[in-house]
Amino acid sequence: MDTAELLGLHPSTLRLLRSAATLDPDFHLLDLVRLMRCPATALLPAIQEAAARGLLVRAGDELRFASREVRATLRAAAPAPPHEDRAGGWDLLSEQERRIAQMVGRALTNRQIASRIGRSPYTVNYHLRRIFRKLGIVSRVELAFLAHRQERSDGPLTADPR
Repeated sequence: MDTAELLGLHPSTLRLLRSAATLDPDFHLLDLVRLMRCPATALLPAIQEAAARGLLVRAGDELRFASREVRATLRAAAPAPPHEDRAGGWDLLSEQERRIAQMVGRALTNRQIASRIGRSPYTVNYHLRRIFRKLGIVSRVELAFLAHRQERSDGPLTADPR
C-alpha cells in the first residue's frame, strides 16, 4: 500500500497510524492513548478502520502493522500531529465556525448556539460537521477540549462570543 492509498483513510485513522508507526513494532493500545493523549474509546473507530483495511492486526494483547512496508511508509511520512496539535487547524475555520466552536467549548447546545447566532439548529449542526472535518475530530468533546486550549493560548476566539 502506498501513500496515495493511505490518503483514502479518515484523517483520524491516518493520524493514528502515523503515530503508531513511531512506536515499537508491537504496541499496546495504551501506548497510543499516552502518545495521542486521548481516551482509548476515541481511538477505537480509527483502529477498527485500520484493521478492516488490513493495515493493523492483533498479536495477542498487542497490535502491529500487517506489513513492514506500510509501517515504513508511515514512518517516512511527515509525523502526524499529536492530539493536542489539532488546534493548529484553527486557521482553517471561518469566523462563524470559530464562534460556534467557542460556544461548544462553553457547553452550549446546538439550540442555544442557534439562538445566539440567529440561525437554525440545523445550520449549527452543518457548521459543526464542517468544523469536525477541518480539525480531523469526531466529537463535541474533542472540539470543546480544543476550544478551551485555544482560548487559553490565544485568549477568546472572538471579541464577542455572547
